Amino acid sequence: MPVGFFVLHGWDGVQKYSDNQNALLIRAYSIHPSFQGKGIALQSLQILPTFVKKQFPTCNEIVLGVNHKNIPAQRLYLRSGFKDSGKRIIGKLGEQFVFHMNV
Repeated sequence: MPVGFFVLHGWDGVQKYSDNQNALLIRAYSIHPSFQGKGIALQSLQILPTFVKKQFPTCNEIVLGVNHKNIPAQRLYLRSGFKDSGKRIIGKLGEQFVFHMNV
């Protein structure tokens, strides 16, 4: 059973979140409920930049959208090194904060 999952999108996915053509968008990030609260999410996000540098050498930024009501996810992303870009978009569930991390 997979513990977690995410998708990385290139420019076609990034455009709504950033003008940076060398950015990747992380989408659909989730940890199986049985494994939540064990530090897996934080650890996986902390090693993500190393993975991205190795697999996508031209990438220099990772971006994501997080729902404004999802405070636990916002805290997780900030603890793992993401920063609030100040940009806001409207997603399926309403307003999202756009977070980013330089790689």
